[in-house]
Amino acid sequence: MLTRRSLLVLSTGGVVTALVGACAQQPRQTISVADFGSRGDGVHDDTDAFRRALDAARLAGNTTVRVPASPAGYVVRHLTIPSGVTLAGDRSRPALLASGQTPLWIALSGSGVVLSDLTLRTRGVVSAAGVRIGQGSDGVSLRNVSLEAPGDRPPLALVDVGGSTRNVTLDGCTLVGGSNGFRLIGAADGITLTANHFAGWRDRAIWFAGTHDGAPRSVRVDNNTVRPHAPGGRVRQPIQFTGFDSRPTVDVAVTNNRVTGPGTDYLDPLRPGSADLISLHHCSDFRVTGNLAQGGGEVGITVAQQCSDGVIEDNTCVSNGSCGIAVGSATSRWVRNVQVLDNRVVGNGVRGRGDRTPDWARAGIVVEKATGVTLSGNRSGNPATGTPQLYGITIRDADPRLERNVLTGNLLAEVQR
Repeated sequence: MLTRRSLLVLSTGGVVTALVGACAQQPRQTISVADFGSRGDGVHDDTDAFRRALDAARLAGNTTVRVPASPAGYVVRHLTIPSGVTLAGDRSRPALLASGQTPLWIALSGSGVVLSDLTLRTRGVVSAAGVRIGQGSDGVSLRNVSLEAPGDRPPLALVDVGGSTRNVTLDGCTLVGGSNGFRLIGAADGITLTANHFAGWRDRAIWFAGTHDGAPRSVRVDNNTVRPHAPGGRVRQPIQFTGFDSRPTVDVAVTNNRVTGPGTDYLDPLRPGSADLISLHHCSDFRVTGNLAQGGGEVGITVAQQCSDGVIEDNTCVSNGSCGIAVGSATSRWVRNVQVLDNRVVGNGVRGRGDRTPDWARAGIVVEKATGVTLSGNRSGNPATGTPQLYGITIRDADPRLERNVLTGNLLAEVQR
C-alpha cells in the first residue's frame, strides 16, 4: 500500500526505483488528490494538486487517483490521464470545473486509462473537446461520467476519439451540450457505447466518420437514450455513420436505443426538427435492431449510400416527418442485401411548417435504388384515424421481396410503386 510518506517522496522526485518495482508486484493502489493539496472549494485552482497525483500514479503504475466528494467542485485546467491510471470520484460524482480558455481540457492517452464517477463542466472555456482520447490509445473507458457543456459556446465535441484507437468504452455516462456529444473520426476497432444519455447536443449526439485512410469497425451502440437537440445546430442528426465507399464501417450494431426528435419538420422556420434519427451510410455487416425512433423531422431509420449486408429488425418508428424506415435513397449509387424484418412503422409522414416531403415518401417503409432487399413481417399503417401515413410501403427503382407484411390503415395505398 502506498503511504502518505512514500507519496511525498515520490512526488518530490526522490528515489522511486524501489517503490515502482514493489508496486509492480502489488495489487492496484489507491491515492487521493487530497494527499497532494487539493482544496475542492470551487474557487482555488487545484490543477497542480491533480497533476502531482497523476504523475505519482504514472510512476507507480496500476494506480487509482481518488477525487473526494466536494459540494463546490475542483477548479482545474488541462489534465492528462496517463496509461494505467484511473481517475475516479464516488457515487456523488464530484465535479471538475474547467478553468482557462483551452481547446482541449482532459486528455486520456495510452492504454488502460479509466475516467469514472465524475462530473465534468466545461463552463464555456473549452472550444474543441471536453475529453480527448488520444490517437492510438487502447483500452480506454469512461464510466458513470457526466459531461456538461450548456450555453452558447459549446465545444466541438464532449468526447472526441482519435484515429487508430482500440477497445474504447463509454458506459453509463450523461452528455449534455456540445456541438457533438461523442465523435470518432478515422480508423478504430472495438468501440462500445452503452447505457448513455445524450441531451442538449446541436449537430450530432453520436457520430462515427470514416476517412480515406481508415474507418471504424466492430462498433456497438446499445441501450442509449438520445433526447432532442438544442437550438443552433445545422446537421441535427442524433446517430450518424458516414464514410467512403473504399473504407466502409464494418461490423456495426445499433441496438435497443431510444431516439426522439422534437416532433417538428426539419425545415421548420421557428423550431427546426432533426434530420434522420438513425442514419447509416457506407456500412457493411450491420444490425439495426430493437430501437425506438420517434418524432424526427425526416426519416426514422435510414440505411443508404452504399450500405450492404445488414438487418433492420424489430424497430419501432413512429410519427416521423418522412418515412419510418428508408432503405436506399435517390442519391445512393447502390444498397445491397438488406433484410427488413418485423418492424413496427406507424403514423409517419407527419406534416409541419416548412414541410417539403413528397407524398410518396410519407410511408412506413421506402425502398429506393436498392437490390437484394427483403421486407418480411413488418406492420405498417396508421394506429388511429387522423394520423398521416399515406402508404404502407413505397418502392422506387427497386424490386424487394415482400413477405407476410401487415399493411393496414394507410390513407392512399398499402403499396405504392
